[in-house]
Amino acid sequence: MFSLHFPNTFEAIHNPSMTDTAMGALIDRIVTALFSVLLTLKTIPTICAPRGNAAEMVATRLDAKLREHIMNSRHNLFADSAEDIVTQSRRPVLVLLDRDLDLSSMLTHSWTYQALIHDLYDIQLNQVSIVQDDGSGRTSKRSYDINTNDAFWESNAMLPFPEVAINIDDASNAFKREADEITRMGGVKSLDEVGDLNMGASTKQLQRAITTLPELTARKANIDMHMNIATSLLEMIKERQLDVLFQMEEQLGRQTKATILEAINDPEKKNPQDKLRLFALYMLANDGLRPGDIEECEAALKLAGCDLASLEYIRKLRSLNKMNASITSPALGTGTSAGPSGDLLGKFSSI
Repeated sequence: MFSLHFPNTFEAIHNPSMTDTAMGALIDRIVTALFSVLLTLKTIPTICAPRGNAAEMVATRLDAKLREHIMNSRHNLFADSAEDIVTQSRRPVLVLLDRDLDLSSMLTHSWTYQALIHDLYDIQLNQVSIVQDDGSGRTSKRSYDINTNDAFWESNAMLPFPEVAINIDDASNAFKREADEITRMGGVKSLDEVGDLNMGASTKQLQRAITTLPELTARKANIDMHMNIATSLLEMIKERQLDVLFQMEEQLGRQTKATILEAINDPEKKNPQDKLRLFALYMLANDGLRPGDIEECEAALKLAGCDLASLEYIRKLRSLNKMNASITSPALGTGTSAGPSGDLLGKFSSI
């Protein structure tokens, strides 16, 4: 997962009061960041984007920036391979999409290890920051660095949280067994006392204990880090009933106004944003909601302390999408061989 980490970009792009100058500056900032990514990867892709939105603006300017750099720069940072990359018949494809295409993914409550961390905590440059309450009203902030060579993270980031908890426990037990073996060979009680090894042990045993110590110490720090992160995640899951919300969102097609209202009015679900996200997903998944049902749910959300501005945006977006669909739908029947996939590809411009 990679992010440019530009906060509030979606809100800024869709803000009707945003000036053309400010919009241009934001687009240029995104283009510069994407250019840096491509430069790091040493690749010049074929750029595709749907027409008529911010994604097309980014694609057009990024294409112009790449062309200008390759053709006019005396110091081409893509090095000698740039000409070969451009002439390749099988270049990678960079697809730029507006976030409106899939609002649900921003709102859905996650259940995998990496996604939960991104959703619940601040993570930037592979550093996870967790603010914890000690129970007396005082808070403390702890930060953990996730290395790119972290084997546990690599194998567990995409797994459901319950599986990760089991794997952490297994890793901890395996570490304890190895540590006990090393301390037994060295005649000490813990790894911290390995410096006071029993010199009566065999040379091979001493050598193994000494060479294994750095690796075991690093593993212990890694296991402790994931144990602390998982423990904090579990507390947040219990406090906000995220497991319940996840199950409801996985079965949105079976939810009714009554079940949604019950969740909104549930005092055990204390986070207003969680309730707002649930109802927003329900709105996005059901085109035929009656105005009266929506108003009833919105009234409950207001009582729960939710800001309903986002729901108004969803209503306007759906209205716009319906209008666009009514305009383009007659054209769908005029094609003889393009088919549905042809229409989809036709909405993209390849630069």
